[in-house]
Amino acid sequence: MRDGRRPARNPLDRKPLTRRGNGGIRRLCGRVGKLSRSTGSGADSAYREGGSDRCGDRRQLFYLLRIRPRARQAIHRSRDRPLWSQLHPPRLDTKEHPHHRSLWVAIGDVNGIDFWNEPSGRYGKQQVTGHVEKAAGPVFARLASTQSWCTHGGKAQLTEKRTAIFYNTPADGRFIDLDFELFADKGRLELGATKEAGPLGIRVAESIKADNGGTIANAFGSIGEKECWGQRAPWCDYYGDTDGHTLGIAAFDHPDNDDFPTYWHVRDYGLLAANNLYFAGGKLLKKGQSIRYRHRIYFHEGDTAAARVADKYQDYIHPPEIGVVQE
Repeated sequence: MRDGRRPARNPLDRKPLTRRGNGGIRRLCGRVGKLSRSTGSGADSAYREGGSDRCGDRRQLFYLLRIRPRARQAIHRSRDRPLWSQLHPPRLDTKEHPHHRSLWVAIGDVNGIDFWNEPSGRYGKQQVTGHVEKAAGPVFARLASTQSWCTHGGKAQLTEKRTAIFYNTPADGRFIDLDFELFADKGRLELGATKEAGPLGIRVAESIKADNGGTIANAFGSIGEKECWGQRAPWCDYYGDTDGHTLGIAAFDHPDNDDFPTYWHVRDYGLLAANNLYFAGGKLLKKGQSIRYRHRIYFHEGDTAAARVADKYQDYIHPPEIGVVQE
């Protein structure tokens, strides 16, 4: 025991799929049904409104994908859902790091082009090509898109294919699965060794950042920026108090990702990012090669222990076997 804390067990140890640990997932996945391309108005719908792609019942929106022509797309929380206030709104109330917008995918050095910081007149752009595929059903909604990462002047550097899955779970525990692959289809692709990268980036709300009393914790029991920054771990959690509620965001690294477990670029001012590029020395892809990343983001009520973040990670890496029931 260190500093009054229990020693952390190996976060990769597989546990039996018990009713207590996985009952919710079994109930959720027991009857998948058929995915629909229609907008619908069921428990989990994918639809377009006000220039944004949205997921959730129209009466209880919990995700919003905003595609910005200026730089990159980002996933935001709905403004009218109090339990989503752990994710920073699209318009920041802070002037430091104004490019940190909710949840995003970006890299600060792609063939020398900055897709992270959005420097005036020279930032890279992520331009969605074609239509965003939307599918929805009783278990989850899915958005799939292809985007070209371009220079500020429009010269393509790479192609990215991204899928985001939004699960229809109770409001005190929401999940997003992100699966994105970067293709070096335009030529040699150099991803620089920069701190300004995730590729996964998350900015938590001002109310729960560590500077305002929030807590950063990783899978090995490390606490705070000093212990978690630059350290490898399968997951990292960030939680704090908002309007009398303890709320948090945990980010999971998939075991099949390159350089698993990832290094974490986490800051007391509210950044939560999985970053291998700075700590591992960057990457060089030849034309025709690609690199794929998968992450789950867990929005939860309660601290790390109360939200059973470690158990939820086991659910992610050891999913239950399910069958599709055609209706």
